[in-house]
Amino acid sequence: MAGLLNVSAYPGEGRSVELHSATDKGRKIIDFVRCSYLGLDNHPLIVAGAIGALERYGNLHWSCARTRLNFKIACELEEALSALFAARVIVYSSVLAANMGALPLLASGHLTDGEKPVVVFDRLAHATLAFHKATVALEAEVLTIEHNDAEALERVCRTGKKVAYVCDGVYSMGGAAPMRKLQDLQSRYGLFLYIDDAHGISIFGDRGEGFARSQINGPLGNRTIIAASLGKGFGASGGMLMLGTQRQEELFRRFAIAHAPFGSAPSERPGS
Repeated sequence: MAGLLNVSAYPGEGRSVELHSATDKGRKIIDFVRCSYLGLDNHPLIVAGAIGALERYGNLHWSCARTRLNFKIACELEEALSALFAARVIVYSSVLAANMGALPLLASGHLTDGEKPVVVFDRLAHATLAFHKATVALEAEVLTIEHNDAEALERVCRTGKKVAYVCDGVYSMGGAAPMRKLQDLQSRYGLFLYIDDAHGISIFGDRGEGFARSQINGPLGNRTIIAASLGKGFGASGGMLMLGTQRQEELFRRFAIAHAPFGSAPSERPGS
């Protein structure tokens, strides 16, 4: 297994890479490792857009809170994505950063009518979600249920408590969230959905809105938040949150850890 770790390479055309290691120098192979599902990570227009933005803005990182100062290009990106996905979009330097800002806010009760919810994690929720269980548990009750177990989730909902479910849209190891069942529970019990659709974004939906968003007709409303990646299918970098209401957007812009207190680079590869 050691031979499969820390492989370095130069990008080639399409999905090819040129290996450079102690045992492989210059050998070209086709890689199936990257999550660039549409092969856009080295597309000439995206690369040219990134170069153009660097020339215009310099280092795309200002060491200050984004509540104080933002790059204009990041604001333009958020406006474009908001229109594309029919949601209120905030961009981050990574999906991890987006989740790091969102899950503590969810646990605080500010997204669930002031009542701290029982936060239920799918057992196969991505590591960037599961990593925050301990932090969430400082504020709220945390449960973990079996993968896609809608019956177990409904039993929690029947307790009468506010419940938030944390899951993936498309799972990194295969499969997808049972969106119809989750929407039914949301309709009957007011279930809050927090869905990380990093692997579904850009490859599902008429406008690349991803698996989860494409399954929701109309506005997201005040009980659904979708996290997604600007890497993978998009071939760029960074992460984002799709929010449903102005109040949610105001909360995140003011209090989300990765947005407000710390400097955070615009999370796009500009020009994409």
